[in-house]
Amino acid sequence: MTLLLIAPAVAVIVVLGAGIIKATGLGITALLLQVLLAVPFLQENPSSYMLRAFEFTRQFLFKWTVNWRFVGEDTFTSQSFALALLAVHASILALFFVYRWIGPSNASFTQFIRKAVHGNCHQLKSAALRHYYHATPSR
Repeated sequence: MTLLLIAPAVAVIVVLGAGIIKATGLGITALLLQVLLAVPFLQENPSSYMLRAFEFTRQFLFKWTVNWRFVGEDTFTSQSFALALLAVHASILALFFVYRWIGPSNASFTQFIRKAVHGNCHQLKSAALRHYYHATPSR
C-alpha cells in the first residue's frame, strides 16, 4: 500500500528517463513482484488478505491524530471530512504533476502525454535535466 503513495512520481520519472514502453514493462514487473510477495497470503486466506490489504473503509481513530486535533472528533470521524481530504490530496497531486513533475520539460499536459505515448521522451528528458542542473549546485 505504501508503494501507491510514491507511484505517480516514480512513474513520471521513469517515463521521462526510459520512455513509455520501458516504463510500462517496469511497472508490470513491479506489480508482478507485489503479487509474488502476496502469494503465500493469498493461498492461505485470499478474501481476508484483499479486504485488509486495501481497507479503504477503515476509520482512523481521533486519539491517534496529531495534525487534525483542532477540527474536533465529530468532524475528524465524518465521511465528508474524509472525502474532502481525499479530494484535496488528489488536487495537490494533480498540481504537482502538471507544475513540478512535467513543468521542467516545458511541455503541457497533453504534449507530455502525446510525446510519452509516441516515444519522444528524450526531448522531455533533456529539457527536464537542463532545469535540474540549473536548480542544483554543482560540485
